[in-house]
Amino acid sequence: MSRCVHYIWRETLVVHHPVNLPDLIVPSLLQVEALAHWLSVPTGTIAATTYLSELVRFFGTATPKPGDLCSWFVFHLCPACIKEHRVLLRCHFLLGMASCQQHQLSLLSSCTCGAVLQPFGPQTSPFTCSRCGKDWGELPHVPAALEDLEKEQEILACYSWWLSYADQAYLKDILLLLMYQDVVSPYTSRPKRSSRWSLGEPRRTSLLSSSGMGPLSTLVRGLDQRNQSFRFSEKKGEKEGCK
Repeated sequence: MSRCVHYIWRETLVVHHPVNLPDLIVPSLLQVEALAHWLSVPTGTIAATTYLSELVRFFGTATPKPGDLCSWFVFHLCPACIKEHRVLLRCHFLLGMASCQQHQLSLLSSCTCGAVLQPFGPQTSPFTCSRCGKDWGELPHVPAALEDLEKEQEILACYSWWLSYADQAYLKDILLLLMYQDVVSPYTSRPKRSSRWSLGEPRRTSLLSSSGMGPLSTLVRGLDQRNQSFRFSEKKGEKEGCK
């Protein structure tokens, strides 16, 4: 009986209790399994909406944490994605992403009423502003700048490559190589830090990493700032060093 009660409590907590944004992007396997059971769908279907599986492979751990992927997250969305498919894409929450590649629109983090957009809970109507009730799909469609779309396409490809092909050991090698380049050429000019990396950044980071080398976003940002993120793309399918 105790096992049955514990399972029901756990299942209800996972599904109905408010969940923080980082836990939606990188949840625990326990949460994924409970939600899959509650919705009567395969566990893999739920896991595919997160970055859990990729981080398990990348860091070689069964319990990755949100801090392994990014040091912080911003909840912003594409109104066209909401209006057409009622979907929140996981790639939109990666650090460095500020536009929707599919619709070529800027991602929005606030409603027209001024309220900050946030994940909806059990007491909130889905895909609506918690303050004024406006449907997210009816929010303004703001075209993204072409240069931002091109740069973020490169950044997203870099994330995808690392999550698909690399491992923690290679991450360490590249981080050390970047540090060595900084020591050898400390005055090498670099592009000005883009707002895509600083938008909404908190003063303190509360997300913990299960790895001493995380988060992955730190590496992607470093590669982008050195104009080397293009070297890592899913199309390559093999490890390639920074030259």
